[in-house]
Amino acid sequence: MDLEAITALIGVGKNAAGMTKTATEVAQSLRALLAKPNPDTEASNRLVSELLERLLALQSEQLSMQSAMLELREEQRRIERFQANANRYTLKRTEQGSLVRELKASDADGDPIHCVCAECYEKQVISFLQLVGHNTFECGECDGIVYMSDGRDSGIMIAPVNRSSRFPGDGTV
Repeated sequence: MDLEAITALIGVGKNAAGMTKTATEVAQSLRALLAKPNPDTEASNRLVSELLERLLALQSEQLSMQSAMLELREEQRRIERFQANANRYTLKRTEQGSLVRELKASDADGDPIHCVCAECYEKQVISFLQLVGHNTFECGECDGIVYMSDGRDSGIMIAPVNRSSRFPGDGTV
């Protein structure tokens, strides 16, 4: 749903809320008028009571609609926030072949250059990739793994392994 449709729906909902309140007030006035002598008060009161019951049900529906409208407003704000930030990122293929969205240096505005998950970006979520291992990043939103240089070095990381040796002369048996 586009922003214009959401805005129009919010306007219609506000109008419906006002109409429901007015109809309820009219029905209550009608009930008071018909409660006076001469008219068939029993039948009139039953009809008015039924009208009031229906209007109360309508008010309940109105509350549900207002709740939905609040959710739509929040969604509209989320979309607007995403759109304001979305153009700051460009699609990039890492040296290891993964796709990420990287903050453009020209749009950094003091933020450090960083990457966000390309998959979450397509769902209109900006989720920072966090380093979890050598040249390995993870998305905090979808738990996706991305392989790219972590900036410390390139290639394979080599680390010493503590093992006992059974060769003669090394001091172990």
